[in-house]
Amino acid sequence: MDIARTLPSAPSPLSTAIFNGLRLLSPKTWVGLLQVSSRSPFSEFELETFIIATVGIVLPVSILLYSTTLFESMQHTRPQLESVLALSPWVWQCIWQFCNQMYKFAVTVISNFRNRTKALPSAIQELQTRLSNQRAYQTRRYTVYLPKQDLPQMDSRTGKAKASKSTKSAVGGGMAGPTKVMVLFPGALVPGEAYSELAGRLSDSGLIVVVPSLEPCLYAAPNLGTDVDTFCRMVKKVQDELKLDPVRTEWVIGGHSMGAFGAMRLFHQYNKQRQLDMWKYLLDHVIPMRVKDLVLIGVTPFVKECTDLSRYDDARRNRILLIQATDDVLMKILGDGLDELYTNFPDATTIRKDIVGGTHHGFASYNDENGQITMQEQQDQVCEHIVEFLQLKGRENVL
Repeated sequence: MDIARTLPSAPSPLSTAIFNGLRLLSPKTWVGLLQVSSRSPFSEFELETFIIATVGIVLPVSILLYSTTLFESMQHTRPQLESVLALSPWVWQCIWQFCNQMYKFAVTVISNFRNRTKALPSAIQELQTRLSNQRAYQTRRYTVYLPKQDLPQMDSRTGKAKASKSTKSAVGGGMAGPTKVMVLFPGALVPGEAYSELAGRLSDSGLIVVVPSLEPCLYAAPNLGTDVDTFCRMVKKVQDELKLDPVRTEWVIGGHSMGAFGAMRLFHQYNKQRQLDMWKYLLDHVIPMRVKDLVLIGVTPFVKECTDLSRYDDARRNRILLIQATDDVLMKILGDGLDELYTNFPDATTIRKDIVGGTHHGFASYNDENGQITMQEQQDQVCEHIVEFLQLKGRENVL
């Protein structure tokens, strides 16, 4: 069945820019940025100090305003209260800490926006080619890479397309076994377009790949695109757009670098929430989506960002693929935390693959500096490991 005509049309650049601008004004976005800045090893911003300083300013002012308003007997003491607050060393210290932390936060945010990477021309070309060939489609929130379409055969006598034997879903109907869909979260400050070449290779192997844009901040963090509610809404939209059968669809969560940490956190939170909501699913006759496998690429030793997954040690329920590069610069800089990082993964269900000569940026297409192997060779190996892990070999790569 040819689904290209039913896919959503690409949004205009102007509408996308307006949409991202409105999201940047959202309080939720700024809460997410505060959290990210406080956990970043490259930022001096301290969220705890910022909160204490804010409370230290707001609380005395609130007491001054509301006490004299609610209690008329305190009206004559207002000048004394104002003098105490104005001369209090604690209040001035809070004001200084608040201004200092705000400055550090502003420096971090501005630096992050300046350091946003750009996808290589080859990645942009790959995406445009797949869009024009209807092997991919874009929305404002994500890009979906599709396996090769099973073009309808034409009847020579009537000139019409022959009826397709598979009508269960628009995608995956020609595949043996369940349809597998992978959500691949980008690394920090890396645009989703930089993963077009890797996602394209994976889709050629029969895997549907969804790459969230994570705009406007490009962080795979809570309140910025990797919370459970946002993930479930995105999955539901993709399911509806591709007419996927929930019974025959398996979802895989993956990520690169900081996107891997977002994937770990989301994988744990979703499975935890799924267990809590199981009775709700049964009563409402709703089929929950299956998230069994986790694929992590270029996981750096930022231990504070890591989620403990050691409880997922039953291979019948969950499996984890961990792909690392031997020439990853961040691994060498933060090498002291590697042992602690790997304690978060269960030995029984974790498969680790090392790409010899690979680099951190070689997992995507945003830096054209090659290591001991080329970017294409590295991504070919990544694709091979993922295809083997998800048992896609031998499956028909057609829709």
